[in-house]
Amino acid sequence: MDRKEKLGKLMAAVSRYDRAAFAELMSLTRDKLTRTAYAYLRDGMLAEDCVNETYAALAAHCLSVAPDRVEAWLRTVAVNKALNVLKKRRRELPLTEEIAPPAVPEAEERAAVRSALERMPERERLALLYRANGYTLEETASAMKCSVKKLRGLLGKARARFVTLYGEGGDE
Repeated sequence: MDRKEKLGKLMAAVSRYDRAAFAELMSLTRDKLTRTAYAYLRDGMLAEDCVNETYAALAAHCLSVAPDRVEAWLRTVAVNKALNVLKKRRRELPLTEEIAPPAVPEAEERAAVRSALERMPERERLALLYRANGYTLEETASAMKCSVKKLRGLLGKARARFVTLYGEGGDE
């Protein structure tokens, strides 16, 4: 049984209010959803909050979620919740205030990768992060609301830009 079928069967059980099925569904999808929310928010705590709110929404709407579409539904809700957090954050902070990431000692390689990713346009960065986190082209295109063909072009540009920015290091 593939992942989609398993999630579908679990969702069917969840719609019958099976708590064990809900717990298993959460354990199978939590990491992927957290990575998705983190790709938008770049904050682990906020990403976890979005994922928890996503599961609360699933519990509230379990009868209306199609079992064969549960993973897409979860991803869409998590992305929308992350976007809402970003909108709220923009309203709360003055536009001139910079949000600095927490100072954590990292290996030079990791810092160079992070620096290159942070200097990339958001859509290119997200496309690369989705793919690096194991999402298929179809899943990534769905999450980014574009066609697979357009995503392939975007990924080509993103990879080229990443190589350029990574080679520049911290220089702008």
